[in-house]
Amino acid sequence: AAAAAAAALSTAVPGALGGAATAAAAAAAAAAATAIPATGAEDGDANGFMYATKEEARKALTDLFMDKGVLSSWQWDKVKRAVAADPRFNALKRENEKKNVWQTWRVVRAREEKEEARQQARQAKQGLRELFLSNSDITPESRWSDISEVHKENPAFLAVTDERERLDIFRDVLDEKASIRREEQRLARKKQREAYTALLERVPGLGITTLWRDAHAAVQEMPEFRTNLDLKGIDNLECLIAFQERMQAFETAHEESRRAERDRLRTVHRINRDAFLGLLSELEASNMLHGESTWTGLRDMVMQDIRFDQMLGQPGSSALDLFKIRTEELYEQLAADKALIRDILKDAGFEVGVETTWEQFAAALQADPRAATLKPMNVKLALQSMQRRAADRERDEQRQQEKKQKKKVSAFKTALASLLKDPAVKLTAESTYAEFKEKIEALEVTAELPDSERVTVFEAWVKTEPWIEPAEGEDESERHRHRKHRHRSRSRSRSPDDSDDDKRKKRKKDKKKSSKSKKKRHHSDSEASDKESGSEGELERKRQALLAQLNANNHE
Repeated sequence: AAAAAAAALSTAVPGALGGAATAAAAAAAAAAATAIPATGAEDGDANGFMYATKEEARKALTDLFMDKGVLSSWQWDKVKRAVAADPRFNALKRENEKKNVWQTWRVVRAREEKEEARQQARQAKQGLRELFLSNSDITPESRWSDISEVHKENPAFLAVTDERERLDIFRDVLDEKASIRREEQRLARKKQREAYTALLERVPGLGITTLWRDAHAAVQEMPEFRTNLDLKGIDNLECLIAFQERMQAFETAHEESRRAERDRLRTVHRINRDAFLGLLSELEASNMLHGESTWTGLRDMVMQDIRFDQMLGQPGSSALDLFKIRTEELYEQLAADKALIRDILKDAGFEVGVETTWEQFAAALQADPRAATLKPMNVKLALQSMQRRAADRERDEQRQQEKKQKKKVSAFKTALASLLKDPAVKLTAESTYAEFKEKIEALEVTAELPDSERVTVFEAWVKTEPWIEPAEGEDESERHRHRKHRHRSRSRSRSPDDSDDDKRKKRKKDKKKSSKSKKKRHHSDSEASDKESGSEGELERKRQALLAQLNANNHE
């Protein structure tokens, strides 16, 4: 029965449906073959066959719609007339169930028909595009009116029904052909430039300094320039472009070589600086370089090393700059060590004096565990600095004592001058201390000076003849000058001959000369100090600039 149904279904398909209908009929026959005999079922065909489930019955009905070519836009009455003769139409018994299946299927089928229509339109556009592309008569200069007239009977042309879409496809094809033409022209020009560049390479002495007119003239004289087909019709602009590209290659190679040389020199300079820093480290390890070292003190020794010679003439930080940077670091470390040493000595109650020995100083420091971090050279420098300060304190104390002594002497002289008011006191330049001892010792300030010093001060004071009153209108300077003249007269009277005057004049002249030479030396020393301070200031500014540059290089 299933085979008979399949045969009947295959013969019922209209011939106009072709192969697709035949395939659908075969599928329907296979579905019918799966049917089982009806045993009192509600749904089945007129011959007593039914489907196992409702889903299979609905599937057979939808397949029937597809096989008969039913469209989603048809009405139900038209659908029934088209499929009623097929046994699968009776897969469902009730009319409303068949119609529900139809309504569900037509919604899905409508979406499929739209997609099929879009696919057909897309294929039609692609076919028209391929038609225009394959036609060699169509060029970027072609006009639509001419092309549409030529292809108006072509099936591919007629497949696209919208005139605007045909025009859009035509314009796209023209743009694509124009792009293809430009690409072909570009490749042709590139091939010409490559052939011209190959001839350029054979020009003798071609380099970065070669001129265009000389190189082009040399290429034109080559036989290959006239016989090479790739160079046929090449214009001077393409030749110039090829020449410029070759010159750019030369410039790139030249710049790369210069960059490599700069990198090499930069590496050499860095190695030289590291080597010189190694020299400074060696000097530091031997305690020859420390926080108080100066360039002038170590210059002669440093200049004898080859590592100093390697630093000469290279840019960046010089040997002096590196030396100053290192000494500044050592000075900061020295200052920190000195502060720690002062704290240790203060806690230990130890005071450094001028006579303090190294053993005493070291023993005072070793008692504190903080001294383990101190640098030995900094400890020695700290001891020397503290001893200098102790010596300065002693000198200050000595100056204070001398100042107090001068005040005592001045007070004693003032007291001696008070003796002149006593009429009984008759002083002369030959008076002695013993003659007026009682009166002098009766003075209040006498006890502040020892006897020997009182005698010395008195004898010097008497020789100044303080009892002589100045004349009316005569100031103290004139009085002093007259007193010197009297002393000179007495000395002349005591001199045996006039040769002493010549000697005195000579000594006076020598004294003037010596004073003048001292002034000159003082002036030259002041100028030298000014120059030195100026040079130091200039060196300081340069050092700051070099430090900034060195920091920038380290960041890079």
